[in-house]
Amino acid sequence: MTLLMAAWAIDGVAAVSDRKESRPDKEVTKYHMGGNGGFYISLAGDGRTASGLLRRVAEDKTVQAADIEKKIRDFVASLHDLGQPYADVDGIVIMYGSQPYKMYDLYINDGCVQLNPNYDAISMHGDYAAIAICRSLTAGLDTRRRRSGEAAAILHMLASKAAATVDSVGSREEYGFDLAIFGVSGRTKLLKRCTDRLGTLEVLFHVGPAGERVGAGRREGGQAHG
Repeated sequence: MTLLMAAWAIDGVAAVSDRKESRPDKEVTKYHMGGNGGFYISLAGDGRTASGLLRRVAEDKTVQAADIEKKIRDFVASLHDLGQPYADVDGIVIMYGSQPYKMYDLYINDGCVQLNPNYDAISMHGDYAAIAICRSLTAGLDTRRRRSGEAAAILHMLASKAAATVDSVGSREEYGFDLAIFGVSGRTKLLKRCTDRLGTLEVLFHVGPAGERVGAGRREGGQAHG
């Protein structure tokens, strides 16, 4: 399985993707960043379909952010023409070539393609157990108050924590993660196969008089790229 996340920040967007393909067990890249085209796409789900779509997008050097939805629809239609069964794929599309940034949740199901605008602080896709862990750790955390480098560090910490608990998500030490940062004025930074420890994430639970959980705080530390 896969874990993909993207987070809004004060000055842009940060994204992370793991690198483990469970069947067969190997290391793969699960995103494509479109050079001058100003877009980023990461995919989870059926590995053959996801890798085929990423390859199709990467091979077309002329594709721009505005062409992404058509490119995806053309690929899904080609699967039907080849007689291949439809596979479920979901992921994240970020358009960073102009202001304001735009982020979408992508869903491909039974031959239908949906690109839904995302306004949540953090978008998460992939392994359900990993997402549950990350959602629990980020309850009440709004990355939109952080800078993009800090948001990337938080995503890296979350992915590392999930990978330490969920076997299907590639660990930082063995597989690494791919981090992308989209900052001010369209400036981008790509940290391929990032394996260094970008700080720690500590969650503090506050318990009421009756023993009930009444809230959670968190401390973040360490280095934030960007």
